[in-house]
Amino acid sequence: MRPPLSELERVIDGDLVAGGELTTDGVPKPFNARFDEAIPQAVVRCTSPGDVAETIAFIRRHRLRSAARSGGHCLAGRSTTTGILIDVSPMRTVSVDDGTLTIGAGAVLGEVYAEAIRHGVTIAGGSCPSVGIAGLALGFAHLLSAPQARKAVEARDRAVRDLLDAIVDERARAGRPGGPARSVADAMLDRQEALARAELTWLRTFRSSIGKIRH
Repeated sequence: MRPPLSELERVIDGDLVAGGELTTDGVPKPFNARFDEAIPQAVVRCTSPGDVAETIAFIRRHRLRSAARSGGHCLAGRSTTTGILIDVSPMRTVSVDDGTLTIGAGAVLGEVYAEAIRHGVTIAGGSCPSVGIAGLALGFAHLLSAPQARKAVEARDRAVRDLLDAIVDERARAGRPGGPARSVADAMLDRQEALARAELTWLRTFRSSIGKIRH
């Protein structure tokens, strides 16, 4: 028997989207396309902690399957479900007060970095801007101090440069100096090189911002 979704809809401020309406209502799909077919019974787009609490109470009352989603990047599929999906992405406010970051559970890493750096503070949480901060804070990354962050960035910088050197060596070994891709292997090398150079640019920007942090 399907749960009475109207019961939940009456007590939350956010939107409730039934499973059959997902394709037309702009609810983001999970990052990993492997789980695209896991269609939830409903998505609750929570706008406050109260919405989350009411949704959890509803799920417990009716003994439903559930999952929570912030950025939807979980490669193991833990942010997907065929039950009730608690979507906290509307709760994405980021603010800074006297060097302290207050971050909504639905904020993604790019939003956090942008607001933090604007105020001369930052965290080290990764390099993918669309990853949700909630997943990172729950243990899928480390939040580091400025000195630790500097060491982590420097180590990653060296690793990316080593990767670029390996790409150059592979091209030289195979007689492919670069230019337009002529095979799948060429295309893969081009893609790896483009990603590595883009990450180096991001690392330079991040390293510069760390130098401005008060610590």
